Amino acid sequence: MNDFDEKLKRSLLEVRDAGRLGADERKAVAKERLMRRVHRRRWVGLGGSAVLAGAAAVGAFMLFSSYDGTQQLAPRPDVDAVRIPEPARAVVEVGQNPTHLSVGGRRYVWVANLGSQSVSRIDPKTNEEIAEVELPAEPGDIAIGKGPVWVALPELGAVAQIDPAGETVAGELVDIADGRPVEDVEMTVGAGALWVVVKGEHVERIDLESRVPTRIEVASSPTDVAVRGELVRVLDAEGRIHQLDSATGEPAAEPLTVAAAADGDITFAAGSIWFFSEDGDVIQRLDPDTGEVLGEIDPEGVVVDFVIDPEVSWVLTRSGAETADAEYFLTPIDRDSTEPAGDSIQIDGNPTEALIAGRSLWLSLTREDLVLRFSKYR
Repeated sequence: MNDFDEKLKRSLLEVRDAGRLGADERKAVAKERLMRRVHRRRWVGLGGSAVLAGAAAVGAFMLFSSYDGTQQLAPRPDVDAVRIPEPARAVVEVGQNPTHLSVGGRRYVWVANLGSQSVSRIDPKTNEEIAEVELPAEPGDIAIGKGPVWVALPELGAVAQIDPAGETVAGELVDIADGRPVEDVEMTVGAGALWVVVKGEHVERIDLESRVPTRIEVASSPTDVAVRGELVRVLDAEGRIHQLDSATGEPAAEPLTVAAAADGDITFAAGSIWFFSEDGDVIQRLDPDTGEVLGEIDPEGVVVDFVIDPEVSWVLTRSGAETADAEYFLTPIDRDSTEPAGDSIQIDGNPTEALIAGRSLWLSLTREDLVLRFSKYR
């Protein structure tokens, strides 16, 4: 048996019982909140993906290169609840109810665990959780640039900073809502700042050096933010994509127009803006200058998540309403034609969010307290 087989078998054997006997009341409450509040981060940005594109990607490729697709690695009985479809490569046990994913902070994959009120740090070289950082409240979105890891804490109306080298929250929390709780938060890092969308309320620009927040009131009901170069784009529920100067927060161009959506998402990648509404069924590719629709991805089912990097793109869909019986599918998409590039893969375990990092695609399985790692190529 080669080193890869041993590492993968060890990863599978260390997965905890997906049924989790004796789950406490807090976990049940967290799952109820999850159904109401969790929101998916669609894109880690070219900068985020590039974090693993160098030495870490080489390590990941070497780890996976010995796998020829013929080995059958059967999980032990206590992980039967999770079906491991091809081209899955590894399963990582994390905290309770994992949701948001991000990459960076010394090349690790970071996972927000709603149920255990923590953030897990995964080493992609070993496919193991190597640290779990406790938080003062339930985590929301995660954003990482070239330095610290930022975690939203909606219940406290604040964001926390985690030193990638440490296992605790660093410094004081940064207030984003005048000391009150908020429903949901979306974040991204770019242009020297952490950009925070307090859903339906306002945008905060937090300087990465001083940690001083500046409120931006440009959108009446913001839902998402994307940063590219010196331009910040803020989507609001009324169907406007506001285009702001990253240094001042002032309008830098006329807003673009999309369909109104109570909870929409935007991503900038491959020279285009990609837009869809949560629980919608179409992803639109837009011209970043005019807002013209250049193409549409129309997968089967409801769009849950969409991830894209300079090489590949994937869409995660659900068969219908978010129920215990819903089926989930992961489909590769050709970015140029916006058509499916291969067969869909059915995913069990209530996948919540996808992330592309280096040569891999990661999925958080909220119901099973696991993160699933795939090769990003079919």
